[in-house]
Amino acid sequence: MNGCRYSAFDLCNWQWCRAHSHWDVTDWSRIVFSDESRFELSPDDQRRRVWRRPEQWCDTNLTVFRQTGRQPEMMVWSAISFHSRTPLVVIRRNLTPQRYIDEVLRPVVLPFMSRHSGLTFQQDNARLHTAHVSTACRTLPWPARWPDLFPIEHVWSIMGRALQPARDVDDLTCQLDRIWPDIPQEDIRNLYQSMPSRITACIRARGGQTRYCFSFTL
Repeated sequence: MNGCRYSAFDLCNWQWCRAHSHWDVTDWSRIVFSDESRFELSPDDQRRRVWRRPEQWCDTNLTVFRQTGRQPEMMVWSAISFHSRTPLVVIRRNLTPQRYIDEVLRPVVLPFMSRHSGLTFQQDNARLHTAHVSTACRTLPWPARWPDLFPIEHVWSIMGRALQPARDVDDLTCQLDRIWPDIPQEDIRNLYQSMPSRITACIRARGGQTRYCFSFTL
């Protein structure tokens, strides 16, 4: 890598991308991407700006109070494919390896993969996700904590932008359940079609961060 110093993560990412640099959209369309994400009751930072005269600086009618502590949140899991997606799974408690098997792998992943023969299930190298998956279906190992090449991360971003501040966790759950199936499949296919460009960008960045880590325009 040109004699420069890079982190172990960068080197791993770079090598992985080099190994998959020949893949085209057809190759990537055979991959099922999975991930979990956390959503808070208030999806934005709640900042509101109000114009007021100097003598109105303490007028409570022109003041918006906001919660500054940690927001209640919930975790969800799902997976996407080029032509379909799994149901959204609400994770009520911490997702342990055993709960991943009982609540995600057995009831959702395995039936989905059996209905879509010929697809490969993507998993990262986190211990949580490797539990019993490789023995149950064909898998594509994936470097852990790598959002640049992870198209489902941008699906979570789409959902986050569609959320309204929720009254409670039940309201948040209802919103997520409504938003998830309404995301156009064409948007997901566009993310798949970006995979060759993501690979190229990562190789050029020597395994470091790319623009895909921060934003993506459908």
